[in-house]
Parts: sequence; structure tokens; C-alpha cells
Amino acid sequence: MENPLEEYLPEWCAALSSLMVLLKRRRERSEEGGLPRQTSAVISRSTSTVIVRRPKPKVRPPPKRPFVLQRNQNVPRVMLPVLEDLIDSTVGYSLGMTREDFEYLHGLIGPKIARMDTFLRRAISSKERFLITLRYLATGESYSSMQEIFQVSKQLMSRMIPEVCGSLIEVLQDYVKLPENKEEWLRVSQEYENRWKFPHAIGAVEGRYVALKAPMSSETEHSQTKRNCNVVLLGVVDSNSNFMYADIDSSDGALCLTKLNAMLENDLHIPEPEELDMFSTVKVPYMLLGDNGFPFSKHCIRPFEDAVSPGSIENHFNERLSIARCPVENAFGVLNNKFKILSRAILMDAAVARKVVLATVYLHNFVRRNYSAEDDEHFDPENAGLMPSIEHTPLDPSAELMEMRMHVANYLASN
Repeated sequence: MENPLEEYLPEWCAALSSLMVLLKRRRERSEEGGLPRQTSAVISRSTSTVIVRRPKPKVRPPPKRPFVLQRNQNVPRVMLPVLEDLIDSTVGYSLGMTREDFEYLHGLIGPKIARMDTFLRRAISSKERFLITLRYLATGESYSSMQEIFQVSKQLMSRMIPEVCGSLIEVLQDYVKLPENKEEWLRVSQEYENRWKFPHAIGAVEGRYVALKAPMSSETEHSQTKRNCNVVLLGVVDSNSNFMYADIDSSDGALCLTKLNAMLENDLHIPEPEELDMFSTVKVPYMLLGDNGFPFSKHCIRPFEDAVSPGSIENHFNERLSIARCPVENAFGVLNNKFKILSRAILMDAAVARKVVLATVYLHNFVRRNYSAEDDEHFDPENAGLMPSIEHTPLDPSAELMEMRMHVANYLASN
């Protein structure tokens, strides 16, 4: 009896021999050190041949940023002469900081922001990280613009800048602090009275809106519209336009003010109320000088709100209070004039932007540590483009506070 499979035997033998040849070639390639290529074999029954299909090699697209390829090469991202020019233009012209100040600050934060080189890439130096952050604060340029200048990706800068700002706040924390005992508060009050002729002033308080343009995925509680939000920078300034206190919080600043009031009541040892002169019997507390955006309280005095006639005691008090608040107006004017990042919407979440804005305050005090109030006599804060002030707060003081303010107004009218 004939075997029905005999007619297919020649085809199977041919296919088997072809597979043997293919396996032999793959074994030879592996012994030579080459990696075997992934192939697929299809047996054609009609022709008794093996058709070998090889995959097409994958073609990778060229990199979008050519400077990324130079990370592992010994090629500097920014040439030394260009880097020196960037330092001079950013540090000297924009911020008014000396080269010695720049090197001193770099020595403080360098170990905190430095990164180690790896076999995958060369790390960006601490000086470049510091300079990128200062330029961002001083000019408010976008990450895309600075990417072309410093040859650093904008994704890396978005992580680098908040980190450097946090390190600046940490190393400069002694430059922004409130007095801690009675003697220091009295010294602040005496400086205010000597220069601005206002008694029992322990500083001027002001709040300014800082605009944010948070990412669409942000769930920040400070949102006021779909794409824009504001936070309030609350600051207390001494007679020389230096910040003694700064905080950032909700869009109306109420939480910041509540925190500040709690500190004034409990932790800071403010002197007890005293008479303004030896002939007075009314005890006046030591107070911050505020405007109509702040509530009238034991530690914050504000101007008369009702319509006052020219030449009246109330009008004279409002004028003297406005003059005594010049340091805080100058402080925010200088801050906004030097750090252009504050005059435009910051594309960050509120928690991250807080570090950036506070870093400008600490740098402001560091640069001005050798300045005096006389250096700001020719500075006009209105020409610097001030940030918007906080909104008006309804007046609801006690009768005792109203009587105390009227007593101060009569004292100023006679002195």
C-alpha cells in the first residue's frame, strides 16, 4: 500500500536543509562576536524554499537640542568670556551687586547646589546654577530664552531655580528677621522717630499682589480665574527700607496678617504702651504704620477714613503717616525695579513661587546691608511700576483705639 505522505517528502527535505543552513549561519555570526539579527522565516509550500524576512533598522530622530549631545564631551556650555559678561550684566547692572558679593554668596550656597559628574553626563556647575537663577530673578526671562543662552534645557531650569532660591533663603535667613527683645524694638522706633518724625513706630507694613500663571493641572487654592491667580507678599520694613519680616500666602493676605499679629502679641516682646511726653496721661502702644488695606488694631495704626477738610488735625495726621510710610513704598519700589520677575505672571505653582518671591526679598536685604535711607532720596517708586496693593479693609475699631489715634494726631499737630 502506498504511503500518502510520500509526495510531500521532497518538499520537507528541502525545507529542512534550508533551515539547517540558516541555523549554521547564525551560529557562525555568534561565534564571531556579532549579535544575531532577529529574523523570521516563511516556508513556501509551492516552491519548497525558505523566504527570510529581516526587520528594517530603526532610524532614531535627531535630538531636538544639540547641546545635550555635548554633555559628555569636554566642551563648556558657556565659554568663559561669555560667562564673565553674563555675570557682569546680571549681577552688576541689573541687581547692583558687586562681584565680591556674588563670589561670597556663591561660596555660601555652592556646596548646597553642586552636583557630581556621572559617567552619563557632566553636571552643571554651581556657579552656572547660581547665575541662571539670578538672571531669572533679575530679568524675568522665560526658560526658553535662557535655554539658548546657557545651553541648559528648560526642564532642568524649572527644577534648578526653585532649589537655588530655597538655598538662598536658608543661607541669608539672618538678613530678614524681626527684633527679638525690647531693646531692639526701641532702637527701631527711635530710628523711625529721628528720621520720619513719627512716634512709637516699630515699622511700616505693606502687602502687594504677585501675579501667578499656574499650570493648568495646578490645584492651588489661590486661583481667582481659570488661568491666573494671585498671592500676597506681606512685608514689614524699618526706617532704612530693609525688610524685617516677609511672608507669602493667600490671595487676600488675611492669613499672613493673622500670623504676624499672633507673633506681635505673643513672641516678640514689644515694649508696653507709654506716654508720648511727660505732660500726657494717655499711653500709646508701639505700632506698625499701615494704610487702609490693614485693620486698625493695637499694633497697627491706619489713617482717618472719613472725608477730612484741608488743614484739619485729621488731614495733618494722614499726611504725616503717609510720609512716615515712605520706607515701605521705597522698599517695594526697589524690589520691583531690580527683580523684574515680580512685575509679570510667574509660571509656577503657588508653593514653588513662594520660594522664588521670598528669595528676592532676602537678596534685596543682602545687597542693601551697607545702604542707608539717604541713598533712596532720589528714588521714585511710582516710576518703578509698583505691584498692586491689597484691597481696602473695612474699619471697625474700638472707641479706645479711636481716642488713642486722635491723641496721636493732636501730638503731631503740636510738634
